[in-house]
Amino acid sequence: MNLDDLEKSLKDKQIYNAYIFYGMDEGQIKETIEEMVDIIVDPNFKDLNYMRLDGMNFEMTQFINACETLPFMAEKRVVEAFRLEHLRSKPKEKTSKELKDLIAYVKNMPEYTVFIGYYILKDKREKNRELDRLKGNIAVIKVEDLKGDRLYKKVQKIFYNKNVEIGKNELRYFVDRVDKDLNIINMEIEKLISYTYGRTIKKEDINMLLPITKDEDVFDLVDAISTNRTQRALMLCNDLIFKGNKETAILAMIERQFDLLLKARAKVKNRQSPDEFSKEFGLHPYVAKNLMEQSKKFNEKQLKNCLEVCLRGESRMKSSGSNNKIEIEMVLVDCARTKK
Repeated sequence: MNLDDLEKSLKDKQIYNAYIFYGMDEGQIKETIEEMVDIIVDPNFKDLNYMRLDGMNFEMTQFINACETLPFMAEKRVVEAFRLEHLRSKPKEKTSKELKDLIAYVKNMPEYTVFIGYYILKDKREKNRELDRLKGNIAVIKVEDLKGDRLYKKVQKIFYNKNVEIGKNELRYFVDRVDKDLNIINMEIEKLISYTYGRTIKKEDINMLLPITKDEDVFDLVDAISTNRTQRALMLCNDLIFKGNKETAILAMIERQFDLLLKARAKVKNRQSPDEFSKEFGLHPYVAKNLMEQSKKFNEKQLKNCLEVCLRGESRMKSSGSNNKIEIEMVLVDCARTKK
């Protein structure tokens, strides 16, 4: 089950006996649980019918007692165990006794109790086949990274709930640049609110508060080459040197950018999506999307020529007595010539 399936089942008033979440975005999991509790538990008796247990200090006896307690003047009560490490299962190891006991109890838990538990994945590739095999009245939800329309609507809702004005273009710009973890998104929004102090958020505010990475500087530098703005490319290169980056490191970043653009150009040619490009090469979705757009400004031959120019420049830099600053400037000029 995914979050969309969960949302639909809750709208249809289909309540499972147990919900087990796992994923890397704890903020998204916690927000989902809060929304679920508001639906399942009568707000007038929330303090009496909603119990939270620390999964790091989990005791089976305490858990059973909490689940066996009758709800107060209501049909359901919720018992949540947050960061419950007992739920974790390693593929090459036998299922732990704690997990077996927990699952065995939850399968036969009183119908008036809804159990909600979660743990945080340490790695995106981490699997839990033991949980994925569960069926019946136990819903297992893998929480994926926020992306696409779901991400946009989620961020839009956060701004709306905080009574903050932001235009559609600025919202899209913020969403494209911010980390996709919900905790980080909320933190960055709070920073924007404090900085703008009640006025409408502008693109300049986002640029001011969201850090610009070296990758973005290199992106702008290559973008200048793509539009034959050699002087701007040289200026951006000098800025990187001024910030303490060595010429050899800058050239390596430029070379990597052209290599990624060549790969992105192939994806565009094959009509593949930015998401596919992102997953194949382990890139941030925002970076993958921009690379595919930037690759359209070059043809395949131009990108291969730029890579060759970078490799020749790298070879010259490794030879003794070369002036690295002059060498990298020559690389930029020669790359710009391939566009003419």
